[in-house]
Amino acid sequence: VESAEMQRVKQILDCCSVAIAPRKRADFKLDDVEQDLERLLGSLTQVLPHLELRQAMSAVACLIKHMDLMSDASGFGQYKMETLDLTQYLRLDAAAIRALDLVPIQSNTSGSSGSSSSPSSTLFHTLNRCRTSMGARRLSRWLRPPLLSLEGIQLRQSLLGLFVEDAALRYA
Repeated sequence: VESAEMQRVKQILDCCSVAIAPRKRADFKLDDVEQDLERLLGSLTQVLPHLELRQAMSAVACLIKHMDLMSDASGFGQYKMETLDLTQYLRLDAAAIRALDLVPIQSNTSGSSGSSSSPSSTLFHTLNRCRTSMGARRLSRWLRPPLLSLEGIQLRQSLLGLFVEDAALRYA
């Protein structure tokens, strides 16, 4: 039986379209992570400040092992590691997402109060013309959480405009 905290973590990860895979404790060992990162990134200069973050590096070590990145030498020096700037997104809690009808809210098994509108009345349903589940997941991620910067919004609009204008690109 999972704890309520673990159920909440899984719910958050699911909302962010993050896959959950059980891993062995040994996969999180930091023994080779510095060496592996140097081979994958080509240099450690971009990640030096992050090497001190033990939990983050432990997660990176597990990710490298899970994705079997060290088995393909053609990928060495081809990766890039960046810090995500969370200030570019509007932070919305579940109540705000529900009130704004951005995306369909999965029903909560704990019987939470509050009305849940039908999935067809959400902004996601109105905008979703995606032909693949991958496209629908991307649209959902773009709606939750929304961008704050005008430049970021305009970049997304121009990317989508390419697909609207070019049928060959849409079906490629």
